Amino acid sequence: MSAYKMDAYDKKVYAEELVDFLPDKIVDSHVHCCTIDHLYEHQKPQNNPEHWTYKVGFFCPINDLIKTYDKLFAGKKVVPVLL
Repeated sequence: MSAYKMDAYDKKVYAEELVDFLPDKIVDSHVHCCTIDHLYEHQKPQNNPEHWTYKVGFFCPINDLIKTYDKLFAGKKVVPVLL
């Protein structure tokens, strides 16, 4: 499940300032998807719990990314470029 929570202010700004400005189709060309299975042992949180990436949402499986797009860009089609 997506960790991002939109508050009332986020929804207001999106509805009043962004929804008509943004195109109906968006390509996200800077995506980082990662699960704990992708990490080397020394990179895992239990071995390096203070690393900054764990504080800003390092883990993002593709399903969570799509759910986040749905929340952030309601009514838009967002396609990630994954390599």
